[in-house]
Amino acid sequence: MRDRGRRRRADLGLVCVLGIQFTFALVQALGGQVREVRIDRLIDGAYGATVEVEGPAGVQYVDARPSDALNLGALTDAAIFVSPAVVEDASRRQEDDSATATLLRQAPALAAMRISRDLPTESEGI
Repeated sequence: MRDRGRRRRADLGLVCVLGIQFTFALVQALGGQVREVRIDRLIDGAYGATVEVEGPAGVQYVDARPSDALNLGALTDAAIFVSPAVVEDASRRQEDDSATATLLRQAPALAAMRISRDLPTESEGI
């Protein structure tokens, strides 16, 4: 069934885009822009996010999964903020001896990265 849908899209000349790219295009098509992204709350042990969008209807606040909000922020160069409560919880989750905590502790040791829509320049080590 899934392959049939994929073939149908190909027959129609449709390209499958990622959901976040669709969201970005939709916001632009409706005359809006993403102003900022906030990873701002804990909900039953999971993080929640808010995306601030400005458009013809004024400023609107949209609930989002943090991963979607961060990807949208990266695509739009919007400011990204993380609440102190989220930072504190993330720090606390790294303190025990679980496999998850071990992985979380390794993340800061990874090389820093810059998220951008622009291609890296020669001075940035390509």
